Amino acid sequence: MRKHWQTCGYMHREEHVVDIFFDSGVLLDLRRRVLKFIMLNTYHPYARIYFRSHLQRRREHIRHLTVSSHTIHPFSYFNLYWESMISLMYCISCALFFVNCMYSWNTTVQVDLGRSLLAIESLFIFDSILRFFVGYYDSELNKTVLRRKDIAKHYLKGYFIIDQLPCFITYLYPLRSYKSSICLEIVKWSRLMCLVRIFRLRRIMETYDIIKIRLLPNYHGTIIKTSLVLYIVLMVSYAVILVTENFLEYTYYGTKRWKVFNVFRFYTITLKLLTVGYTGTIEAGQVAMQVASLISLTWGYYVYMVTLIWALKLWMYHSHTRLGADCLYREFQQYVQYEDLPRNIRSKCFKLFSFKFHTHYYKERTIDRTISLTLKRQIQITVTRQQLEKVDFFRDVPASILMKLFAKCKSEIFLTNDVIVLAGSPGHFMYFINFGTVAVYSPSGREICHLEDGAHIGEIAFIFDEVQQTTVVAVAPCEMFKLKKADYDKVLDKHPDVKQLIVKRATQRWNEYKKKAQ
Repeated sequence: MRKHWQTCGYMHREEHVVDIFFDSGVLLDLRRRVLKFIMLNTYHPYARIYFRSHLQRRREHIRHLTVSSHTIHPFSYFNLYWESMISLMYCISCALFFVNCMYSWNTTVQVDLGRSLLAIESLFIFDSILRFFVGYYDSELNKTVLRRKDIAKHYLKGYFIIDQLPCFITYLYPLRSYKSSICLEIVKWSRLMCLVRIFRLRRIMETYDIIKIRLLPNYHGTIIKTSLVLYIVLMVSYAVILVTENFLEYTYYGTKRWKVFNVFRFYTITLKLLTVGYTGTIEAGQVAMQVASLISLTWGYYVYMVTLIWALKLWMYHSHTRLGADCLYREFQQYVQYEDLPRNIRSKCFKLFSFKFHTHYYKERTIDRTISLTLKRQIQITVTRQQLEKVDFFRDVPASILMKLFAKCKSEIFLTNDVIVLAGSPGHFMYFINFGTVAVYSPSGREICHLEDGAHIGEIAFIFDEVQQTTVVAVAPCEMFKLKKADYDKVLDKHPDVKQLIVKRATQRWNEYKKKAQ
């Protein structure tokens, strides 16, 4: 807020952006509810991670409505539920495909299972169409992409082909009505395209991570994630072995040995998959079945080794990262208990811990010791630069001096109802709101206004060495940059002309404010 004394001032809870943009028309309430359902929603775990303040979320709502109001936001209520349902359908389709492969080809039972798969595949077709209307988060640009043209390019270059190949069985379903052997062969072989869906495992894992942040404890989450990956790998592995046997049986023998679901076949496949061996008799002339057994044993050994390596890597990663995080959290708990803090103070401590890390724990001191001093200053300057440049009386200050001021700013977190500035206290600090919302009160306790991201606090008392004229209280959790008066004087005492320019502009601003207050 470039002129925050002039622009600050919502005295009550603001209306939702949708209610302002759409204030008339047919089915107004329904349209508003639908739009809120597809827009950024704080119920989505990533919404509070990437858009941490009320103002950031409000700006994202406005950008969504102005850029493309019919695009579904990736961090919306709708997308959260849809991704959860699609991930569940992926798991169910793996199980159905496995059961379908347990029967020999050309059996009548396969038709019924095929219809079950057809229903799920129809849902996947709708999902592939929906991908052209759902935005995505670009981690390189640190922003959500909502334009349909950019969304279409991203999807076509990415997973479009992988999503379409398994749906061939649905596209070719009308060919079943023809009695032509060629048509039936095409339909039969199109079923194998379902195996391509293994490349969408990443989507299932990303959805699981979102649900885990929302619902699951960390140790439960690791166990469930490992079980989920093993389930999918096993289903695909069973399907690969069964498809190989069915193909050889159909091509070289033309028999239908598996007309019903046979537990013994499942048992023999499991032995092969576990690389234990083969149980049963194979005649010397059945070269095809010998080849199938060798392929199955080799595939089982490969899956066994890959799964073992992946599981060890996963557990080592989680045990290493979570061990450090759990130790940090336990130390925090022990500190709170040792100090015998009241319940309300304990609650604030844990809220601060949760707000700062958002379940992504790190040791700031370790990182500071690792990176160079030059890089550390560049990071700090990059983070604080935008905030200081918004202050009017710093506008024409040379960049070299501003760089020194940037390096002196320190980050500080305030929780809801924390007093940031108290009226009558010395103006030793000036604050810049990185994100969050604060309320400004007069010495008598009257609420003057609210300030949000980009605003600055206490600049008049800071510049003129006076006491603070207002009390500032955090309305929501805030991250702020604090500049000390001593650091400010240390930098600008070497540049008296610049310091005099800042004082002159601050005096003009203060006189303007007093005139408006009268």
